[in-house]
Amino acid sequence: MKGLKRKPLASWRPLTSQKEARKVTSKFHDVTKEIEALKRTTNNSDKLSTLELELNEMGGRTRYQEASILLTSLNKSSSKWVFQNITLQKRRPKKGELPLKVLEIGAINTQLLSCPWLDVLAIDIESRNPKIKTMDFFDLPIEPYDVICNAMVLNCVPTALQRGDMLLRCVRMMKDDGLFLLVVPVRFMQAVGNTVLVEVLQALGLNVFNRKNSPKIAFLAATKTGESFKMENVLRFNRKVSSVEEKFRIEFNVELMVD
Repeated sequence: MKGLKRKPLASWRPLTSQKEARKVTSKFHDVTKEIEALKRTTNNSDKLSTLELELNEMGGRTRYQEASILLTSLNKSSSKWVFQNITLQKRRPKKGELPLKVLEIGAINTQLLSCPWLDVLAIDIESRNPKIKTMDFFDLPIEPYDVICNAMVLNCVPTALQRGDMLLRCVRMMKDDGLFLLVVPVRFMQAVGNTVLVEVLQALGLNVFNRKNSPKIAFLAATKTGESFKMENVLRFNRKVSSVEEKFRIEFNVELMVD
């Protein structure tokens, strides 16, 4: 296979450039896609072992997450996407009104935190800024937000089950007319199928009203319609992978996310 001839990237030194970070993310998606294709179509353990070794040698998902963080920190488009859609939806508070309550998942910079008409809880699993709270999204208490921003995070979640759970929790944490802003790599959209993610959001009771792609990044904006898709029944299931994943597939009739 072509993927077997790739030279592994050095994983010991820190990433410093967009070009290098994009090389890492592209390689990660290429190799993981080939691994999943092998798992579905053949029992060739030698090829599978070679690809998994290659993935480990490039730094695996940890290196991929580092690259995604760098790309996000150098690109302010995620914050612009939030401001643009708040304005488009005419949600910006007027003088004397309370600021919008915002949850920023995987925050890298403080652009949203610096906005006077936003009340932002910015979190990241490994924060590098004292203004951004270090915590796991899955440990965050469920409470209502006007706006939830999930930028370059969903693609870093390792399993289909956890990605589905993340989206479910995001919807649960939104007010009835809440605004959901999602940013993921274009290659991630292509890996899961360009229509699958939108179908999942719709199944969860979200109306995708705005979307665009840059050469590397996909942007989606959605509002909560209140027509949830039996979310509570899904979430009441225990967290054993087999039962929950089976429930996801039955309820949504779609592969939530391809690993």
